[in-house]
Amino acid sequence: MSGPGSRRSVPGFELYKVETPDNEDYMGRTKIIATLGPATADKVLIERLILLGVNVFRLNFSHGDHAFHARLIRDARSAAEKLNRPIALLQDISGPKIRVRPMEPVQLAEGDFLHVRRSERADGSSHCIAINYPKILDGVSIGDQIYFADGTIRSTVEGIDSDKVTVKILTGGKLTTGKGVNLPVGQINLPAITEKDKADIQFGIAQNLDLIALSFVQSADDIRQARELVRKGGGDTPVFAKIEKSSALENIEEIIREADGLMIARGDLGVEMGPYIIPVTQKRIIAKARQKGLPV
Repeated sequence: MSGPGSRRSVPGFELYKVETPDNEDYMGRTKIIATLGPATADKVLIERLILLGVNVFRLNFSHGDHAFHARLIRDARSAAEKLNRPIALLQDISGPKIRVRPMEPVQLAEGDFLHVRRSERADGSSHCIAINYPKILDGVSIGDQIYFADGTIRSTVEGIDSDKVTVKILTGGKLTTGKGVNLPVGQINLPAITEKDKADIQFGIAQNLDLIALSFVQSADDIRQARELVRKGGGDTPVFAKIEKSSALENIEEIIREADGLMIARGDLGVEMGPYIIPVTQKRIIAKARQKGLPV
């Protein structure tokens, strides 16, 4: 697959009639994506979702193993065949999500200091944590902001040492294991595709999934790397770029030129930029994508 101009046909993206609960028909130009997971891992429920108008089932590879996803894929395809409805299966790979490593829960208050160590293991002292990608700390500067727990805990960098970065809490809250970490300023020096993602993409190719959503895209190179993995695996799966980092907006033109489609992840993007900016930003991205004929 050489680029967005060579997209393969994707089931569920065509215009077709959908029966609504009040028996009215409409032509579905806007597509409905539903996530399959533990709450929807039921054949009867999957059939009902299709009848209600779902066009695309999203498989979240941040959770579940390959056996779990394989069962969901079989059940979704079986339901679509039974109902004679075209549906697409979208593989949403994890990407390099930055998270807090195992720790004892700590209640942080405004004015507290928190030490983020440059190793993947904290020293066990109070108000000291580790994260799964400590190398990102190499790119921070005094005054930069770091957010924890989906932006509910906000801090600013007060000190930079060889073994740790010290932040001062601006907005407090309870910090626990596994909470997300966001660095709103600048481009994070992390690969968009992790080793886990590579294995997941190969699984998706073997399962002949219809779409790949690449998480935490920052540049067109990220898309090209994913497409090369797909090509080497013998697939031609379209690659969608998930726009969820402010750094992606700096390169949005080249990302649009390279990607087969976009997904605007308003949650993570809102954490980094502020929720009040998202509506206008989303409209601008959609307008640019439509100029190139790209689905969003």
